[in-house]
Amino acid sequence: MLGALAAIVGGMSILWYATSQPKLLVEANNRSQSGATNDNNSLASMLSPEDSNEAIAWLQEKHGINDPSDVEVILAAGGIAVAAEKYEKASRYFDQVKTEVPRFGMTARLEQGLALLKLNFATPAEQNLRKFLDAARASENPDPSQVLDGFKWLTYLLSVQIRQEERKLLLQEQHDISLADPLDSKQLYFPNLLILNSPAGRTRLAKLIENEPTNLSLLVAAARYQTLAGEFDEAIERLEKLRRTRLEDLTIAAALAEAFVESDRLEEAGRLLDSIPPYHAIEPWLLTRMRGEIALHREKWNDALKYFGTVLGVDPANAPAQMGMAMAYEKLGDKDNHQEALRRSSVLAKIRVNLGSVQSDAEAACLDLATQCRAIDMEAAAKVFEKHAARIKSQTKIAPTPAQ
Repeated sequence: MLGALAAIVGGMSILWYATSQPKLLVEANNRSQSGATNDNNSLASMLSPEDSNEAIAWLQEKHGINDPSDVEVILAAGGIAVAAEKYEKASRYFDQVKTEVPRFGMTARLEQGLALLKLNFATPAEQNLRKFLDAARASENPDPSQVLDGFKWLTYLLSVQIRQEERKLLLQEQHDISLADPLDSKQLYFPNLLILNSPAGRTRLAKLIENEPTNLSLLVAAARYQTLAGEFDEAIERLEKLRRTRLEDLTIAAALAEAFVESDRLEEAGRLLDSIPPYHAIEPWLLTRMRGEIALHREKWNDALKYFGTVLGVDPANAPAQMGMAMAYEKLGDKDNHQEALRRSSVLAKIRVNLGSVQSDAEAACLDLATQCRAIDMEAAAKVFEKHAARIKSQTKIAPTPAQ
């Protein structure tokens, strides 16, 4: 693979270093399966003579390929450019290889997406990563390690932008094809118990905005980072400016309502929600939760239960929604459901504290988390973390006893 990936989900910290060769070039020895030929002179013409010669020499030296195809040469040149941290050049070279080219096209899309991410271009990076995953879905025999990298990096990009609904779909698919680890499962089942406004994520977002200053998703995310950091005036100013040009955009409305609620400007939040269409099942989850918060403020307890219950239906570990349920039940005088909601809130608080210990090699922590999941009826999550624990146990080897 072009990159080695380590994700610390709690802080959304990603480490990536480039190696000297794209993985699939190693498979270039199997020429009969590659479908690559020397017929496409336009590819070779994209390289400078120096880059072409270096790539040809690399293929010959490393893999014994004396008559490489144009595709192999240009991919090798791209890999060499990545190793030299010349990501713009690498992206240009990878771009010349069409996705449809057997075997090599998929790799080109993945590598181009990663190079563009290194250059902090969010939109084209996402486009290439999605094209790669689409091609992988259509392939009969995709490389699992490549597919895993594609999922990891696209998930990372969506995480930086706090695009939780889209990220959940991606994470669920990753689980469905058995390519998820405990870190991925934490993101899937506990999206709002993890740190959303990490310094690393905010710094990366700022770099992405430098290259795409009008990208709406990036700008809304930046405002949400400000809200989460308590910079309410700045967030509200940014979001109100965005909303003047995109009045119909519910993502902006949700983020603005959040900023109003978190800064205790509940009347303004209420007026905002009154000005938009009523609840719809496909609206942002954040917006639905804000409807619940305003229903509480207006003492519409049953409406609050409806909205918070809807949020918990898609995100059972949403702590603010669970606490909102407790408050509404209390006001309705429903002691049993009030106590149950408080109990669930207490379990979620314990899970939040313990999530950091759930790592890719932490069998006991995974089992403990499974038990806590069952305590709040998150059975699917419990089974997933039990599977992680079983896998970790099976992979654990007892160190041999030193000879006496």
